[in-house]
Amino acid sequence: MIVSCKKGEKMREIKFSYMWSNGKLWLDKRYTLEQIEAGDQYDDFSNEPLLLSFELKFRRQYTGLSDKNDTEIYEGDTVKHPYKFGGGLGTVRICPEDGFGLEGRGGFCTEISSKDCEL
Repeated sequence: MIVSCKKGEKMREIKFSYMWSNGKLWLDKRYTLEQIEAGDQYDDFSNEPLLLSFELKFRRQYTGLSDKNDTEIYEGDTVKHPYKFGGGLGTVRICPEDGFGLEGRGGFCTEISSKDCEL
């Protein structure tokens, strides 16, 4: 797959949110692709005895977007969008052809205007 950007446009940073749980508590740890390749997502837990009881439950991919408060938006996040779904809530999903979109009451919307969204 060939990816190109317009002149002056930056490619999105590849990051993942690792969701860990010990059955009672949840931890959301975020890592860049470089940190994952270096094994940092497991080193954090092997160096901290209190965290040894935590298990990886799932990963979420960063969309490259931030909401109106500059909070990063990840796959699976629930966001409030003032113009989509009657101003209701939608869940960020990966669309095979269009990148990321919102799924909510009344259907699926493939465009996200992140500055209008709020987590």
